[in-house]
Amino acid sequence: MKLPALASAILLSLTFLNIAAYLSITRINFDQKVLGASTEMDSNQNLSNEIIFWEKIVNDNPTYVDGYLKLAVLEWPLDKTKSSHFLQIARELDPNSSKVHIIENKLK
Repeated sequence: MKLPALASAILLSLTFLNIAAYLSITRINFDQKVLGASTEMDSNQNLSNEIIFWEKIVNDNPTYVDGYLKLAVLEWPLDKTKSSHFLQIARELDPNSSKVHIIENKLK
């Protein structure tokens, strides 16, 4: 019984980390402005930081499907091949996931 409780605690922690990362990235994007517009360099740096963050998450939790989906979405504008790779991993981990199918359709 302790293993499911531990797994639930880990997933809950990852969810909070995801929300915290999203909120901090969003706040940074709005705070860093030049003449009312975010600079492209800041946006690229934030995107790179978020990709690094999620790569660490999936390296530590290789069966975390949502992490691979997040990486697929983040990589899509930068590298379609890497994005497809992350999507493939998510599909292999959970072939019946509605999230995987929705993101696949959006990224086509």
